[in-house]
Amino acid sequence: NVNVNVNVNVNVNINININVDGHDGKPLVRQSESSDGVLLDPPVPVSDPYGWMRDESRTDPELLQHLANENAFTSHVTQHLEPLRKDLYDQMLQSIQETDYSVPTKDGDFLY
Repeated sequence: NVNVNVNVNVNVNINININVDGHDGKPLVRQSESSDGVLLDPPVPVSDPYGWMRDESRTDPELLQHLANENAFTSHVTQHLEPLRKDLYDQMLQSIQETDYSVPTKDGDFLY
């Protein structure tokens, strides 16, 4: 009889890099350079790194450019899902009855 004890320690480090054409190495998600805004709910002040994105008028050129860049990046990294997206959309359309057999009925201030 032979007894053999073997101890194996394995350390694995995995680095994942996403390479996007035209990406200059800066973080893809914009962090606030100086966000003075704080959230007051919960009652303890919490820094709001996305406070710079508040623009009720929807006219801030910097914000609009940032959103356009985010949308372009998302489209790029999810383009391989387009066939699935189309299949899901087609399946939803198949379950929707597109013919209305009645006219809207008024209920208070609303039509149903």
